Amino acid sequence: MTAIGQSDLLQALGWAVFNSMWQMAILWVAYQLIVSVFRIKQSANKSSLAVLMLFAGFAWFTYTLLSGLTAGEASFSGVMSINTDTGLEGWMGTTLPLASILYLVLLIFPVLNFIRNYRYVQVIRRFGLSRADVQWRIFVQKIAVRMDIRKPVYIWMSELVSSPVTIGYLKPVILLPMAAINHLSPQQIEAVLLHELSHIKRYDYFINLLTKLIQTLLYFNPFVKAFVRIFETEREKSCDETVMQFQYEPHGYASALLVLEKAAHIPHHSLAVGASDGKKSEFRKRIEWIMGIRSKQTFSFNKLAGVLAALLCFIGLNAFIILSSQPSKKLEQKGSYSYISSPYDLFADRYDRSANASPASAERRNPPIVTGASFSPQELTKTATGQKEKECTEEEKTEPANSEQENIISALTFVNNIQNHIPKLDPLKEQQVQEAMSEAKKVIKETQWKEVEKSIADALTRVEKDKLKEVYETAINKIDWNTLGDKLRIAYDKIDWPVINYQLDNAIAAIKMDSLQQVYTVAIENISNLQSELVKENQPGIPDSDIDVKSLEVKKVELQKVIDRIRKMKPKEVIHL
Repeated sequence: MTAIGQSDLLQALGWAVFNSMWQMAILWVAYQLIVSVFRIKQSANKSSLAVLMLFAGFAWFTYTLLSGLTAGEASFSGVMSINTDTGLEGWMGTTLPLASILYLVLLIFPVLNFIRNYRYVQVIRRFGLSRADVQWRIFVQKIAVRMDIRKPVYIWMSELVSSPVTIGYLKPVILLPMAAINHLSPQQIEAVLLHELSHIKRYDYFINLLTKLIQTLLYFNPFVKAFVRIFETEREKSCDETVMQFQYEPHGYASALLVLEKAAHIPHHSLAVGASDGKKSEFRKRIEWIMGIRSKQTFSFNKLAGVLAALLCFIGLNAFIILSSQPSKKLEQKGSYSYISSPYDLFADRYDRSANASPASAERRNPPIVTGASFSPQELTKTATGQKEKECTEEEKTEPANSEQENIISALTFVNNIQNHIPKLDPLKEQQVQEAMSEAKKVIKETQWKEVEKSIADALTRVEKDKLKEVYETAINKIDWNTLGDKLRIAYDKIDWPVINYQLDNAIAAIKMDSLQQVYTVAIENISNLQSELVKENQPGIPDSDIDVKSLEVKKVELQKVIDRIRKMKPKEVIHL
């Protein structure tokens, strides 16, 4: 390869690396907006979207690199080009090749780490294996068929892994650790195997291999790491959701994950997909979700910082390119006054070329240059006075609109004050409100905490339970009970008690009539059964009694008339259309 070809390659690689920062930043912001706007909650959808954005960013990086090689220009940026008549080209021509060389040198370390992990996967696939029990092999085959996994899945016991892992795409293999699996019950082992089968169903090993390859090549990009972290976190949550759908006991499954996490003292390798992947904070969130502990959604400063960093990265890099491509403008000195360019002039070359630009907009963007040699102080004062009179005239024209807006604002304020008015209840109603508030406090503080404590059971230690209780009590103390009481008073005052009492009376009467109707219906059924027995035995009636088939029929008719009368007396339901 000639020196010119090497220079073009380094230039194109430098531009691709340079532009990948804001390209991934755009995709990161797009991911956050899509998740927020469409309210995506399912972990499977989140992980799929993160992988899609990551692959799109890598394709964008590849396109930028190939386009730079094809164009053969040092000024190529992937989306825009820099004018060659500025000094930026020379600086970039010197800096980008050095940055590309530094990138290639540092790339050695992530590539070596990728190769080491891949070799580790090949080692655990071949060595330290023993056949798993028949019941687990049968279980894996049965569940694989139910999950529509068409590839044969193999299960082995391994001495080299510390937690269950899934490796292989064409021939998926589940490896169970010998040391940790002996401490689990059969139901817990089934739940762990189901978790690994979910990884196979989702093709997580193949996707994980591609994401790690992209992370290796774009090791310098923080947004790539963020996408990989989202994929790994939501991937594990999705598999946990699958386990819960099979109705496994949450406490047992959470306990199994805790046992596996404690046994996983050996660092987990990134190319293998395991059941206990993730950092401690993410793992704790998984356990809380499995146990049904739904923590309140708090504002994430990390997510906000990521979005702001992405926006700043995009704006900063492109502003650097745009500003560098603009010709430098000097201050124009005339007489005793100096004219400083308007901020609109920064983009004047771009926007003033529009054929549809109006004279008014052109005047706003390019104000006339004022020089001190052609105006006296009196003329300047006169000009300023005329401008002020013009502004006053414009304000008079817009005065009706402003007064109308003030009327609307005052009306809204009046309505808001009416809605926020706290009614004063009579003593009986106030006592009922206070009793309802005290019962609510009791339920939230005591009863609800007992349910939470019962749900976590042995999943947390005593110290962790105490810390959780402190957090729970702190959250309870932050509740504004006065505001809740005022809202309850407002709702209590708006209740139409005559209507409520009327509806209650009707409901009670309907319940009584339904009970009577049920009693008479059962009596008719018993009489019918007795008639059937007499006819079957060919008896005219019951011996030594006045009961015969004919009298029973008369009784049935009488009871049916009573039932019809009850139906007519029942209040009819009114359907409001």
